[in-house]
Amino acid sequence: MGQYLEGLRTDGYQVFHDITGPNFNLDHVVIGPGGIFTIETKAYSKPKRGNPQISFQGQTLTIGDHPTEPNLISQAKDQANGLGNILKESTGQGYGIKPVIVFPGWFVAPLSAQQKETLWILNPKALPSCLKRTPTQLNPEQIHLAAYHLSRYCRTS
Repeated sequence: MGQYLEGLRTDGYQVFHDITGPNFNLDHVVIGPGGIFTIETKAYSKPKRGNPQISFQGQTLTIGDHPTEPNLISQAKDQANGLGNILKESTGQGYGIKPVIVFPGWFVAPLSAQQKETLWILNPKALPSCLKRTPTQLNPEQIHLAAYHLSRYCRTS
């Protein structure tokens, strides 16, 4: 996952790994023109039989033919909210942070436009192109401010 994220630096993104919050742990955070994204990486073995894809209907995420742990979606959203609270407290600005869950090695069924508004569920290879298609949300000063404060938070926690 780190390889895909490090490549985003050429597109103006700041990349952070393994951030520990008060009640959460973020695998990765990227901050750039498209906004701020928390990235939760989930590695699951593919089934020997059945449907080898990840799909999301409503609030139910299925891996193959089986539902995932029930709190996976809410966990990702809570992590994004937790980071938003940290940045708001230190910068005084509110940021809309998008949670992303990635499943390396899996085919992930496309989400509806409505589902993509609050959460992305992707194969890691799709992340760079999704970010490039995201309209600009942050200007360079906002990127620098958020990245500086997150970096400072990481050093002090």
